[in-house]
Amino acid sequence: MIVLRRLRVRGFRAYTKEQEFVFDNPAILLFGENHCGKSSTLNAIEWCLFGNECVGKETGIRERVDWEIVNRNMRPPDALVVLEFEDKATGGKLTVTRRWVSARRDELKVVSPNGQELTGQEVINTYQVLDGYLAIGLDNAGYDHKKKQLGVDITVRNTSEKVIGIPVWVVIESISEPNVTLADVNTPTTQGKTYAHLSDLLPDGRLEPGKSITKRIYFYNPEEVRFTFEPSVRGVILEVAGAGGFGAEGLGRLSEHWLEGEPSLDVAPPGGDGIINLHDFAVFANRWLEGD
Repeated sequence: MIVLRRLRVRGFRAYTKEQEFVFDNPAILLFGENHCGKSSTLNAIEWCLFGNECVGKETGIRERVDWEIVNRNMRPPDALVVLEFEDKATGGKLTVTRRWVSARRDELKVVSPNGQELTGQEVINTYQVLDGYLAIGLDNAGYDHKKKQLGVDITVRNTSEKVIGIPVWVVIESISEPNVTLADVNTPTTQGKTYAHLSDLLPDGRLEPGKSITKRIYFYNPEEVRFTFEPSVRGVILEVAGAGGFGAEGLGRLSEHWLEGEPSLDVAPPGGDGIINLHDFAVFANRWLEGD
């Protein structure tokens, strides 16, 4: 199970000065007078994870239409939220940081349990297409003539021996008809593709090998035309199930492979930089653990 251990927030909504919360008990109670920051505390967690997806009229929440991220008293405007998660099964820690830059842009940084730091587009790319790990099934298609929507159940099954972690998305890579769109969409990916979140179906944040989850998604199809669509699944590979850690023997095997130079040693940053150092080793180690 993946749990939230620590929250650090500054300049977000009700907060001005930086404050830190440590969640070291199974149950946490937030209490206080009205307008003291109880809702802002929970909103900070949401915003750090989902960014502008939780802002605006697309959320269906009235107060989010003109939602102000930065506290009005912050000069210059600045908002920062940092979350620290722990995988209770392995003890590994994952840190997510989001910083407000402007009304249209924020900066996202993720530090993985192995110390690898990803920012912006790198984070999206790490939530890779997992066609070799997850199988997609479609069932129970039905059209709602009143809403002009086609609903279909999408089942995602983990066919690998690795644990898949959140966020898990079903991304609509393409739709054959231009007038058909995914209903109730989240903010598009940086590639402009729409997607549906499945993370809410994984309360412990893990899709174990052999397990599956099902979510019904809807397409707005006003002209009731026949169409096809191509889905893919994106998620995070957490670990090899039952690996029990990465010990000295595994480190020795990894070092031998790395010194053999297959694949190329110069793997970081992407495309190489002409220098072989511990950064390259860390990236190579992560790929090696993922079986690449």
